[in-house]
Amino acid sequence: MAIFSIDPLRETKPYLEIAARRGAKIKYILESHFHADFVSGHISLAKKTGATIVYGPQATAGYDIHVAKDYENLKLGNATIQVTNHNSIWIRVLFLIIFFLN
Repeated sequence: MAIFSIDPLRETKPYLEIAARRGAKIKYILESHFHADFVSGHISLAKKTGATIVYGPQATAGYDIHVAKDYENLKLGNATIQVTNHNSIWIRVLFLIIFFLN
């Protein structure tokens, strides 16, 4: 099973414990925006899990990220996460639409 995290806190232990309890792998770390206060644990969590850090269109960073295209679909088991920044007044902000398929 694969799971994702949105804007993880700096303390990564709870995310690792949840994944372990569920026998899951954290596949994506979705960042809704750049955290000017640097409280996100995305870099640490990615290093510990091998998960891909995903930002919205126009994002740049000094570390490995996946810059999602507008309306790009990310597959996660039986769910699809659609990433968009369409018509946003804020640049580099990520909006998520999640579809669950049965």
